[in-house]
Amino acid sequence: MLVESLAALCLSLTPPASTDAPVRAQRRFGIGLEGGWNSLSGVGLALTYNALPRLAIDGGLGVGLAGFKLGARARYNFVLGRTTPFVAAGMFVNTGIAGETSVSTGAGTFLAHVGPAPFVQAVFGGEWLSRVGIFARLELGYALRLGNDVTYVIPPAANERAAAETLAGSGPVAALAIGYMF
Repeated sequence: MLVESLAALCLSLTPPASTDAPVRAQRRFGIGLEGGWNSLSGVGLALTYNALPRLAIDGGLGVGLAGFKLGARARYNFVLGRTTPFVAAGMFVNTGIAGETSVSTGAGTFLAHVGPAPFVQAVFGGEWLSRVGIFARLELGYALRLGNDVTYVIPPAANERAAAETLAGSGPVAALAIGYMF
């Protein structure tokens, strides 16, 4: 019953069928949920505006290991069909963590203060858009932290420094977003 109601709602929101216009020209706005590492939103909202069929502007608002996050980027879609590979570049900022953060590893514990910081991000991935507007987007890439706003109250041992950098530093990007395009 719930699935039938959701399907009927999606079909009622579907724009008129057009064989000429690319699907991303018919469905310009999207909202969804995103979960990822070094992604635009961490865990939170994923927003999309298809400015042109091949050019999209993505935004994110959420929370990550280093505080609240806000991000934006430009994305180039290689294919005009329902499934397309893409490349994207942009930036996000995090608010940092108020106070000191205690991190325990197998080798010991260290204390750090993680301040706000901007990141630049470059990713590649793929997006699928169904006939009724449901989309799924998977991306991989790299995020580079600009500046070093991590100070150690109790420094990590040499073998713990990698764990410290993983929490708030530059690193790989992996994210999945699922939502609806209007």
